[in-house]
Amino acid sequence: MDLKEALKVALEMEQKGHKIYKDAAERTANPHVRETFNYLADQEIHHITEIEDYIASESPVQELKGDTQTQVQDFFTTTTQKFKEKTALAEDDVKAYETGMDLERKGYAFYKQQYEQATGEEAKKFFDFLMHQENAHYELLEKDYEYLSDTIGFFGKEEEHMFEGG
Repeated sequence: MDLKEALKVALEMEQKGHKIYKDAAERTANPHVRETFNYLADQEIHHITEIEDYIASESPVQELKGDTQTQVQDFFTTTTQKFKEKTALAEDDVKAYETGMDLERKGYAFYKQQYEQATGEEAKKFFDFLMHQENAHYELLEKDYEYLSDTIGFFGKEEEHMFEGG
C-alpha cells in the first residue's frame, strides 16, 4: 500500500473512531463515560486534521497535537476524581468500551504495519506518533472500563497490594 492510500485508510479509521466515540458519549447516561468518550472524540479530531494536513501538503505536520501517555493518564486520574460517585455501566456502555478497544487495537496494528513499510523518516515518525496515540487510547479505555466495572479490584491491581497472613 502506498503512502497516499495508507493515509486515506487512516483518515477513514479516525473518522469512524470519532463517530463511534461521539455517538457513545451522546447515548450514555453515565457522566464519567460521557466525559471519557467526548475526550476520545476530540482526540480523533486532532488526528483527522493532522492526516488531512499531511495529505494536502504531502508532508507530515511539524507539530503533532495528540496527547502524550502522561496527559492521557492525567485525564484518567482527573476524571476518576471528578466523578467519585459512579453509576453502573449500562449494556450500551460496555459495548462502547469493547468497540473502542477493538478499534484502537486495529488502528495500532495498521499504523505499525505502515510504520514498518514506510521508507521516509517523516512518514515513519508520523505513523509512530499515530501508533502511540492508539496505544494510549486503548490503555485509557481498558483502565476506565476496569475502574468502572470493578473499582475495588482495579485499585488492588493498580496498587499491587500484597496480602499477608498474620
